Amino acid sequence: MARNRATAIVTCGDKVLLVRDRGRPTYALPGGGIEDDERPESAVVRELLEETTLEATNITHLFTFGGNPASAAAGMANLDIMEDEGMVQNSAEMGDYLYEQLQTLYEHRIVGDVRGGMGLLCAVELVKDRETRERFPADAELGKKINPLMDKYGLMGRAGDVISLAPPLCITRDEIDHLVKSLDGIITELETKL
Repeated sequence: MARNRATAIVTCGDKVLLVRDRGRPTYALPGGGIEDDERPESAVVRELLEETTLEATNITHLFTFGGNPASAAAGMANLDIMEDEGMVQNSAEMGDYLYEQLQTLYEHRIVGDVRGGMGLLCAVELVKDRETRERFPADAELGKKINPLMDKYGLMGRAGDVISLAPPLCITRDEIDHLVKSLDGIITELETKL
């Protein structure tokens, strides 16, 4: 099925974190606790154009959290850790494995789409009818049924007609196998309640 992808460049000094995807130019200016909720971080994110270099562009970012040396040092240290521990490479490899394993969920009649395929961000869409892509009506109350099942199987998050997945960059094959097995159990039990 569809492989959804997202492209962005995140820079911190001379370090660049690249996530790939489609090629439609967009801009986002996130500010706030990027590292965690305790240190102020900010970034400028721009979708990668087909060119390998960004032409001179006037991207304005106000001084929301700019110039905080402790935050800059923490951000650089995090990027160094990500590089030293191969987290970006692991994300690519485990993302492919996760996407491949999620394909097994198509054996459930209510799985309409498995999204992902580049990196670890994935989603499983639940539908009433796979052929017509008809969604469940609001009175099916998917969220009220699926969220307790997620708790039962030890998965954190909220879900409704889409189960979004964003595992950590350091996830292992065994943990992915456990995740997919848990999702299989959740969907199996959910089908009996619909």
